[in-house]
Amino acid sequence: SSMAKDEARELGARAEQAEGRAKIAEAARNKYHKELLAERQARLRALSQLEKRSSETRSALQGESARRRQAEEKGDKATALAEAAAAEAEDLKRRLSASESQRAAESAAAATAAEATAAA
Repeated sequence: SSMAKDEARELGARAEQAEGRAKIAEAARNKYHKELLAERQARLRALSQLEKRSSETRSALQGESARRRQAEEKGDKATALAEAAAAEAEDLKRRLSASESQRAAESAAAATAAEATAAA
C-alpha cells in the first residue's frame, strides 16, 4: 500500500512536470507564432511598398512616354509647317523671278519699239 502511494505520488509529480513542460512548449509555440505573424506582416508591408513604387514608376514611365509622344507629334507638325513654308517661299521666289523676267522682257520690247519708232 505504501508502495502504491509512493508510485501514485511519483506519477502525480511526473504529471505535474509534464503539464509544466506542456505549458512551456505552448508558450514557446505562441511566441514563435507571433514572431512568424510579425515577420509575415513585415513582408506584406515591404511587398505593398514595392508594388506602390512599381505602380508609381509605371505611371511616371507612361506619363513620360505620353509627353515624348506629344513632343514628337509637335515636332512633326512643326517640321511639316516649316516644310510647307519653305515650299511656299520657293514658289513665291519662282513667281517673283518669272515676273521680273517678264517685266524685263516687256521693258526690252518697249525699248526696242521706242528705238524702232525713233528710227522711223
